[in-house]
Amino acid sequence: MYRVNIDVEAQPELDALPTEAVPAFLELLTALETSPSTVGEPVRDTPTANMRSLAFGPDGRGLAIWYVVEEERRVEVVRLFWLQLREGRS
Repeated sequence: MYRVNIDVEAQPELDALPTEAVPAFLELLTALETSPSTVGEPVRDTPTANMRSLAFGPDGRGLAIWYVVEEERRVEVVRLFWLQLREGRS
């Protein structure tokens, strides 16, 4: 198992996630605890930093970015984003 930490920069976005996004984020956390290096896609600009990202939630409106410290079996979630759509706009 890997220990998953939420970075101080990502915590406000986590706190603000809408209710409908929470189940998908919890599924992501479960996956990160077991096999974080196979979840999501590598971040292209950081090929040696072991950073990965994954869209989550309804319509893929959430984005999580993390890196893995294999030696410590630790995952650091460094950014969370949520796209909130306005009513009546596409």
